[in-house]
Amino acid sequence: TALEIAQKNAKNLKLDDRSEFVNSFWLDAVDETFHVIVSNPPYIETSTIQTLMDDVKGFEPMSALDGGEDGLDAYRSLLESAYDKLEKGGLLLLEIGYNQKETVAQLLQNRFKEVKCFKDLAGHDRVIAAIKAK
Repeated sequence: TALEIAQKNAKNLKLDDRSEFVNSFWLDAVDETFHVIVSNPPYIETSTIQTLMDDVKGFEPMSALDGGEDGLDAYRSLLESAYDKLEKGGLLLLEIGYNQKETVAQLLQNRFKEVKCFKDLAGHDRVIAAIKAK
C-alpha cells in the first residue's frame, strides 16, 4: 500500500523517528491544521492508464495513478478536506497532469486565491499552488 511504501521510504531516509503515518481517506483522520499541504494525487484518466509506459505502470500502484474517468476524482475529494485542514492563508500545492491546469484551477477558484501554476523541467504544467482565501 501507499502507507507501507511511505513508511519504508522514511526508514530508508532515516526520517522514521520524526514521521507519523496515518491511514485515512485524504485528511479525514487528521485533527491538526497546517500552514502547507502538498499532494500528488492520482490524476491520470482511467481510459489512458494502459497507454502509460511500462516503467510508470510497473513502478506505481494502480491506486496512485487512476484519477477516475476525467482524472479529477481525487482533486474533488481532497480539496474539501484540504480546505478544512489549512490555516487561513495556508498554502496548497498539488501535482497535476500536463493538461489539467485550467480544470484544477476552476475547482480551486471558490475557496482559494492566488492560484498559480509551475512547469516541470520539460516545460509542462505540473504543480498548482493556491492560498486558502478565508
